[in-house]
Amino acid sequence: MRPTPAGSPILRSPVVQKSSCPFPAIHAVNGRTTAPIFTPAEPDNHFRISGCGFGSTPGLVRLLPNSASPMPGSGSGLQPIALQLESPGSWTDSYIDVRINPALSGVSDFSADLVVQLPIGRTLQLAHCQFLAARGEPQLLRSIPAAWVRLDSSSLSTRSIHQVEFESPPMSGEEMPPDASGASAFIARSDPQAFSTGKDIYDLSQLAPGWVVESVQLRVFSAACPGLSKIPVSNGSWETSWTRNGFIVEWAGETCSSPIPPVFNFTLNSSQYAANVWVVGPAGTQPLTNNINARQP
Repeated sequence: MRPTPAGSPILRSPVVQKSSCPFPAIHAVNGRTTAPIFTPAEPDNHFRISGCGFGSTPGLVRLLPNSASPMPGSGSGLQPIALQLESPGSWTDSYIDVRINPALSGVSDFSADLVVQLPIGRTLQLAHCQFLAARGEPQLLRSIPAAWVRLDSSSLSTRSIHQVEFESPPMSGEEMPPDASGASAFIARSDPQAFSTGKDIYDLSQLAPGWVVESVQLRVFSAACPGLSKIPVSNGSWETSWTRNGFIVEWAGETCSSPIPPVFNFTLNSSQYAANVWVVGPAGTQPLTNNINARQP
């Protein structure tokens, strides 16, 4: 190599700076790169969308229901949700601060894609997000479809219980205890023979999206023993337990026995209870979809 003469300029190869953002992209939401959650419920209603190439002029930010969301017609009322900028300076080249209208209601939970539309006409997308609606106050479930309840009717060793009735919603009548009217469901059993305890299984997994059971209250009714019958004798005990999809009612029975001279003995075995079921779900929606009519014998 020939030495450079004194005072001559030194020629160097130009350094090419590689761009850290070769194209606009969404990197994360609130630091989560996968499955971010969006909700209008406070204090979680703040979302920083980080990335690059957003520019300095605000565009549009939306949540779009994706293919994993409930099908149209299920009562979910799914529509795109527009996200609002936190402030006029919330849109920058590397992040966007947005929130959901806190008064939003009437929308169920759904799977969504986050879409950022840039003013230049380009659209950025982050898939596999989740929208969780704000929850309303617990409400009494006014009816339970009969298909959701598996009634135990085989507590006799040789046959099923003679009479098993399920009514939802309970309607007042001569054979209905007054306090049962207005409950979620009323269940009555009767038979000349004594029967042991059993279990009724309630599967409420088909409630509208986002709705779950919040609490259950049972109201037990004693047998109406006629005439000179003795005090009813209880068989078994009452208990309620939770399952993954609902709850189980372990019910007990009562026996009324009355001698009728000269040789006839009157015996009545019964079990009656009303179930009040409170459910909670997305504000502004209903727990039952498709106008389900649950009053079946």
